[in-house]
Amino acid sequence: MNLNRATINGFVDAFGEKSADWINKVLTVETEKVKVGGKTVFEKQDDANDYTVIVKKGTTVDAPDESVEDLPF
Repeated sequence: MNLNRATINGFVDAFGEKSADWINKVLTVETEKVKVGGKTVFEKQDDANDYTVIVKKGTTVDAPDESVEDLPF
């Protein structure tokens, strides 16, 4: 997972500066439609595990290779 600066700042504001303190915290995420050059370039889709993912418009999502239980955080 890649985090942008705004997302990292949100984690710091919510849970503190030590990323080790972020483990097992609940985070609610809201998405919003964003247009680039007046065009919608991303869309939400559900993957094979019923997780909602953001993909480039016109593409399809593949099932992730690992389950949530396999993630190291």
